Amino acid sequence: MIFRSIFLISENFAFWIVLSLGFGLRLTAVLLVPDYFLFPDSNDYHSIANNYLQNKGLILFDTIYAVRPPLYSLFLAFLYFFGLGPLGVLVVQVFLGTAMIIFQYFLALMLFNRKIVALLASLFLALDPFFILFGALLLTEILFSLIFLCLILLLHRLHFTERSFPWFYAGVLFGVGCLCRDALLGFIVFALFFAFLRPKGFAKAFFLVAGAFVVIFPWTLRNWICLDEIVIITSKKGTNLYEAFGPGATGGCAIMEMNLPQGVKEMNEAQQDRFLTQWTLQYIAQNPQNAIRLGYIKFLRFWNVSLNYEVLKKHPVNAIIILFNVLIYLFAALGFWFSEKKKIFILLCPILYFTLLHLVFLGSVRYRVPIMPYLELLAASGIVVSISSVFSKFKRD
Repeated sequence: MIFRSIFLISENFAFWIVLSLGFGLRLTAVLLVPDYFLFPDSNDYHSIANNYLQNKGLILFDTIYAVRPPLYSLFLAFLYFFGLGPLGVLVVQVFLGTAMIIFQYFLALMLFNRKIVALLASLFLALDPFFILFGALLLTEILFSLIFLCLILLLHRLHFTERSFPWFYAGVLFGVGCLCRDALLGFIVFALFFAFLRPKGFAKAFFLVAGAFVVIFPWTLRNWICLDEIVIITSKKGTNLYEAFGPGATGGCAIMEMNLPQGVKEMNEAQQDRFLTQWTLQYIAQNPQNAIRLGYIKFLRFWNVSLNYEVLKKHPVNAIIILFNVLIYLFAALGFWFSEKKKIFILLCPILYFTLLHLVFLGSVRYRVPIMPYLELLAASGIVVSISSVFSKFKRD
């Protein structure tokens, strides 16, 4: 199917226009965005990469070992080693973002077997303002979204094979995604569900978990050696949970305005992680109504058609973002309504997972970025089905 898709792309002039458009918009954003370090995360990844190149290890500071997943920092360090600076890294991200458009086309063809749906889905991704803008920042969004899209594509292909061992490769890809962004870790539940849908489910699930274990375990072992406690990927879970539900939580980024419990700052990062996790869970149990209220706020923030940040709401780019999101939401709803649910189930899983995840942790349109390709696939299907229905009605009349 992949080779057939490549052949179809080679003869599809319209797709090359879409691909060129996506590349051009991403490159333009990289050249125009004045600040590559707009988010604090960017500084952390940049510092960790430089520390690694200076043989200090994948650390942020001498006492901070596991605050960030390692993959993006390794990605930066690899490119820095070959002489690229931040701008060079962003140009590489332009190519990665463009590669996503190709994989989007593959996935659409596999699911809907219609070139027009694949072309529209690719066009939506090419024009997606979030992928264009986040590709111009030193953040995990582009690399993680590409890995996740490849994982979804692979899970779809494996659903139709009787062989068990290829699920090991899906596990490896899943592990790589987790080391890019630990938010993916809970998605193993959905991946295992796909494994058990077909015969030899236990064998497939075993190879899936084994592949993930092979990738993640060395990092977990390293954290155990450094911190003398088991930290699977990062030590930020407790802090993130506290920011999401603790006193003064807003549903968005608020940790700088929140007061941590007494004594936390004297703990090492692993102790902080464990303590804040336990403390916050107790706080949630004592304040369930507040937790529900915050969950509702996070849901609105996560699915907001506009940027949440007040300063940027008046920026002209936000008007484009609003228009784009409204159209995608409307057409995706049509795609969901008219499509065969078994066919689109693999698209609904990422959407459901990340929505549920960010009812717990912070809600932000930024965290919606990895699931936009699947909404755009549904939207493309919705447009084609709607137009086909209208033409069919005219023919009958």
